[in-house]
Amino acid sequence: KRDDSAQILSLLNVLTRECLIRSSKAELKEMSISKKTISALTLMVAQECNLRCKYCYGEGGEYSNRGKMNIETAKAAVDFLVANAETDELKIAFLGGEPLMNMPVITETVNYCHEIEKNTAKKFSYTITTNAILLNDEIRDFIIKNNIVCQISIDGDKKGNDLNRLSVDGRGSYDRIISNTEQLRNKQLVSARATLSAQNMDYKNIFNHLYSLGFRAIPLAVAQNMIGDGDFENLLQKYEEYIDYFEELLQNKDLKKAGKMTDLINGLEKIEYSCERNEGCGAGRYMRAIDINGTMYPCHRFVGNAKYALGSIFTGEETNPESNELIFSKKEKCSSCWCRNLCLGGCHYENAAASDNSGISIRICKMTQLMYEKLIRIYLSIDPDTMNRIRYFYEHRYDHKAASGE
Repeated sequence: KRDDSAQILSLLNVLTRECLIRSSKAELKEMSISKKTISALTLMVAQECNLRCKYCYGEGGEYSNRGKMNIETAKAAVDFLVANAETDELKIAFLGGEPLMNMPVITETVNYCHEIEKNTAKKFSYTITTNAILLNDEIRDFIIKNNIVCQISIDGDKKGNDLNRLSVDGRGSYDRIISNTEQLRNKQLVSARATLSAQNMDYKNIFNHLYSLGFRAIPLAVAQNMIGDGDFENLLQKYEEYIDYFEELLQNKDLKKAGKMTDLINGLEKIEYSCERNEGCGAGRYMRAIDINGTMYPCHRFVGNAKYALGSIFTGEETNPESNELIFSKKEKCSSCWCRNLCLGGCHYENAAASDNSGISIRICKMTQLMYEKLIRIYLSIDPDTMNRIRYFYEHRYDHKAASGE
């Protein structure tokens, strides 16, 4: 109908003006490398692991170089961050392998940062991603005392998790994860990151199980190296059902639950607060990953690949600018994509690992377009009261009461 056509045209004009979509004929700026100075570090404190997850991209957590970071390297990394940061708000992520296998260096690093805070205007915040196998009362107390944002890896219920997340001797990890995280879960102080595979791809059921355990937030990701071509269409269907479930929760005003669907709520926030964007994640921009020897990389996913090494924290110089040029290379197919301003090209590592000559991962592209197409429709249908509650959630997501939906 003519009235419908007018409404659609009006909507398209609004979406274009708000930079949510683009005309295919529009001149698009290339994603330029930001001039932002560094403000975040990922410290690979242990390039070894006590699990042997089947989908691990880091060669059993070792990244072709087994070992632990010493405190001298960790302190040099912190010094590099302080010397090169223009902002006073600094972030440090502890990662591995399994970072808790090097708890003494984590403890000393945090204490070193506290000393810097006493003598400067710098303020540090911390995150840690762990499999929780070594989590005990002493470590829990340290995490709570130092306000370390904690995320653990768990792939759903016992059957789903123990398909891939196995110890060196082949035992499943689910029971130990549940036992070791109970106190943190009861206090809403730990998030769960699930990795989906061909045998464990039911987004909705995985999310609901983890939600029932009381995790603070529940991001879900796909191990693309364990999804065959024949599995991908089924994965897309499960993903679509998950997004439909997100919409159902919002329609029922259940923001307590919907707010824990991290990837979807973040996507909705990008739509709500639309603007001209030329940056995705902080990889190679304001973030660096540091391996056990002090070598810098754009992010942790590239650790161990010499082609992407940037330089050394001990010299303070980035001697391989070609690394960033590789990950920020021109993506021809992005130039005319309607959701480019929301997607920003996707994960650099996934693109490097699975791209064709266009420089993008076709699978990630399809999943991202599906997500934003549905999220835009959801955004347009949300009633004003629910939208106001969602905006409040955005602003207070790290506050305990808001994150719990109270």
